[in-house]
Amino acid sequence: MNPLPPPAPPSRLPIIISPARSPASIHTTTALFTAYAASLDISLDFQSFSTELATLPGLYAPPHGEILLAHDAAGVPVGCVALRPLSLHADHSPGEKPVYCELKRLYVVPAGRGLGVGKVLVEKVLEVAVEKGYVEVRLDTLPDMRAATRLYEGVGFEKVEAYHGTLVEGLIFMGKRLGGEVKKGAVSAGSGN
Repeated sequence: MNPLPPPAPPSRLPIIISPARSPASIHTTTALFTAYAASLDISLDFQSFSTELATLPGLYAPPHGEILLAHDAAGVPVGCVALRPLSLHADHSPGEKPVYCELKRLYVVPAGRGLGVGKVLVEKVLEVAVEKGYVEVRLDTLPDMRAATRLYEGVGFEKVEAYHGTLVEGLIFMGKRLGGEVKKGAVSAGSGN
């Protein structure tokens, strides 16, 4: 049984982006994250995905994180994306303002693909990252997610060195500078997977 309502036809656009802050929106996030995981050819167990779902919003909670949901004009959920703080260095000082973040869980329901929903979600989450004071966004993506990789490149992401250990062969790591300077040793709390 699909926990999501039927997807919106293209005529029901525009897309409304809003943060997931209420219990109902966290329930929608859980359904979308679950659909995302089911759409992959790999298990997300190596990322403690079941714990992530059970503890939402978890690391995606404000003030350092955010989950954004996309709905069509009728209120039907059509996609999501999340942002969380990212730790890149071991010499982090407690209380230091986070400067790195990670884009996670970009997902658009099948009927919403090709309509620009993913691009709108990524552009909005980048705006949120700037508002939160981050200077760089990182992400990882699977090699077979070519449309997502093209989308990321189209908004300025470039390939970077791996920033976490992974068991997934060929995982692509990308980053985008948002402005500002990263001070030596600047870091944020969070995990890198």
